Amino acid sequence: MSDSHWGNIGHVPQQQMNWVAPREPSQDLDRQAFLNLLITQLRYQDPLNPMDDRDFIAQMAQFSALEQMMNLNATFERTQAFGMIGKLVDATFTCPTTSERIEIEAGLVTSVVRKGQRVYLGVAGEGGRQVDVPFDAVTEVSEDFFLSLQLSEIHNHVQGQRANELIGRYVMGFARFGEDREFVEGRVDSVSMQDGMAVLVVGNRQLFFPHDVFSAADASVGMRLIGSSDFQNVAGDWLTVSGVDIVTRGDAHHVYLQFENGSRNRVQLINHVTDALTYIGHRITFGNADNGVVQSITLRSGTTGSGGIPFLNVLNDGATDPVEIDFLAYLAHRHGVENDSDGGTA
Repeated sequence: MSDSHWGNIGHVPQQQMNWVAPREPSQDLDRQAFLNLLITQLRYQDPLNPMDDRDFIAQMAQFSALEQMMNLNATFERTQAFGMIGKLVDATFTCPTTSERIEIEAGLVTSVVRKGQRVYLGVAGEGGRQVDVPFDAVTEVSEDFFLSLQLSEIHNHVQGQRANELIGRYVMGFARFGEDREFVEGRVDSVSMQDGMAVLVVGNRQLFFPHDVFSAADASVGMRLIGSSDFQNVAGDWLTVSGVDIVTRGDAHHVYLQFENGSRNRVQLINHVTDALTYIGHRITFGNADNGVVQSITLRSGTTGSGGIPFLNVLNDGATDPVEIDFLAYLAHRHGVENDSDGGTA
């Protein structure tokens, strides 16, 4: 197609585009044709034998159903059009100003616009000019390989940068060994890239970032789970974590904390437990905790009825017995900014 053709099909404002692309004759009745038939039938009906009310109501119901179907089709068409943004399209249609047949090959869709009852794709043409292509004129849709490649490279770069920021920090996660998963905690020694994914090297274990990592913090925060003695059971006995046991049932992985006294307790989400540990020694005000300091953690059923939810044992000023606060409820209703210093208000 010559440059002269492109000069005639630049972006046309909506108020100046009063044209309808030619289309093949259809045997289907549209909404206007149906309404015209109904009006003609009413106008020329036999006055001595008028249309029955039930027949009229039935035809109006059919008309309403047709209108709803057309609205649904229009919504579906717009949804499809928005999904083409960033993709390449081939299209064939008639130029509104010259009535010439226009063919577009591998045009990049940059926008979508609705004009009247029709949907148009804004396609980047030669010289950067935008061409409004009727949605129903599209014959083929494909991915922009180079754009997809650029987006993938940007994603990998950002992912690598975020992973590099964890070097020297303390993380917890699951390392994969075939179908098995192993709990890992420790300092990130280095980061490598494997098949476009960032991998954190923790000792002799590897964790894919961010899928296998559920907690990360500076070592000074004291997030260490194994060896922590900040847990209490419902009887008030202090417990020390000796390990983490992962039980696989089908596609589900169930996590249990093992304690030195031989007991174990299932946790709903292990990152809830590790996050709760960071509140030990902090002062909070929430519910029946009246400006108290978090002393320990107890795992039990919460408001949702599922087990393994951490509860903060908070000792109020002047009290001798701590009160329990649902940690998840505290997070959901907490206001203000947590103070990272010991004894700070959260």
